[in-house]
Amino acid sequence: MITRKKELLERALAINEKRYGPDHFEVTAILTNLGTAHYALGDPQKAKELFERALVIFKKHYDSDHFEIVKPLANLGIVYGTLGDPQKAKELFERALPIFEKHYGSGHVQVAKLLANLGIAYGALGDHKKQEELLE
Repeated sequence: MITRKKELLERALAINEKRYGPDHFEVTAILTNLGTAHYALGDPQKAKELFERALVIFKKHYDSDHFEIVKPLANLGIVYGTLGDPQKAKELFERALPIFEKHYGSGHVQVAKLLANLGIAYGALGDHKKQEELLE
C-alpha cells in the first residue's frame, strides 16, 4: 500500500512541478508526504532529500519561527536520528521546540512527542541525565 502511495505521489509531484515549477509552494505538501512514504519504505536518505527540499521552499514563504516550518524540521530531525546523526537531530528538534510550544502550549501531546524525540537524541549523544529530564 505504501509503495502504491509513493508511486501516486511521484506522479502528482511531476504534475505539480510541471504546472507550478519545482520550487513553488504547491509542491511542499507532496514533497513532505513523499518523504514520509520513503521513510516508511526504509529509505531515510531519500526522505531527507525530500524534507530538505520542502524546508527550503517553506523558508521562502514563512519566517523561521512560523508554525509551518516545524513540520519539516521535526521530520528532518527524525531522519537525521535514523541516519546516525543525533547531533543534527538534536539541533533540529531544539529549533522546532519553541515553535511547537508557542503554537500548542507546553502541555500538548505534540510537544510531548517532540520532547521524547529530543530526549532520544540526547541519549544517543551520551547525555542520559538530559535524556531522562526530557522524557519525564
